[in-house]
Amino acid sequence: MKNIIYLFLLVSILILSTKAANASSIFGSETRWRNLGNDTFEITIIAYTRCTDLATTFYLSPPSISSDSCANSYSINMGAPLDSTYIDLTPVCKTQQSPCVISGGNGNSSAAVPVGYVKVSWRYKIYLGGQYANCCWYKIRWQFCCRHSNITTGAADSVFTNDAWMNRCIQNNSPIFTNDPLVTKCTSQDVVYNNGAIDTENDSISYRLAPLVTGSYTSPWSYAYPITCLGGNNPNPNTFPPTGFNLNPTNGDLLFRSSTYITAPSPNAIPLRDAENGLHISLRACMARHCAT
Repeated sequence: MKNIIYLFLLVSILILSTKAANASSIFGSETRWRNLGNDTFEITIIAYTRCTDLATTFYLSPPSISSDSCANSYSINMGAPLDSTYIDLTPVCKTQQSPCVISGGNGNSSAAVPVGYVKVSWRYKIYLGGQYANCCWYKIRWQFCCRHSNITTGAADSVFTNDAWMNRCIQNNSPIFTNDPLVTKCTSQDVVYNNGAIDTENDSISYRLAPLVTGSYTSPWSYAYPITCLGGNNPNPNTFPPTGFNLNPTNGDLLFRSSTYITAPSPNAIPLRDAENGLHISLRACMARHCAT
């Protein structure tokens, strides 16, 4: 037998839509880009969204691209995506039906599966030559409305926003996260998690916690203390057990132990050296599910 417990700790960046059209609240996301040569770039938006409890079909609006380093201001139309993928990541037993509609479910949560979620990816191709060659730095902004209404640590119903900066004047690709979000953990247990960020050019990557772009926290929480942890807001990864909410700035390891059940997301962000990627945490009360081995 094995126990599967729920915690949602999800990687992020963002989109703009209407709240009414997106009962499927955003959990988190990531933005990637690749330099294809000849002033052409491939941009990928990856989002993680809820698929249960009135969640509608998730539609990724295209990101906005604007100049960020010269006197001229450019705004580029992304056009239609090259392709899109939808992957059900809900952890269920082998004999259990996922609640996500894309997997044949009815879209309803249950005591056994309180939340279902889907990974959505859209790829775009964009040309930044010609008049756009006057600028080197371009900002990729992706926004989505909205975060979940039940967030108790701040930023409930706020627009989910993050920015990434791309330099078109050098041959460079963004770092990418190779690990899917951590989704099976229990409160009151130690969590050690790494997003698995890599850079194909072997550029160095550093990490830091950062304030929200939109929305704000409710005291006592903050971007450096997004959830209630053992030991309070006194991060120390070297104690046993560790206290506070800890991020290693060199390797990106997250280390914490939640001391309180939190049934709504706690927004946060982890910017990388040349890509703004983010983190989104939601802790649920410990719910054991037993799967046959």
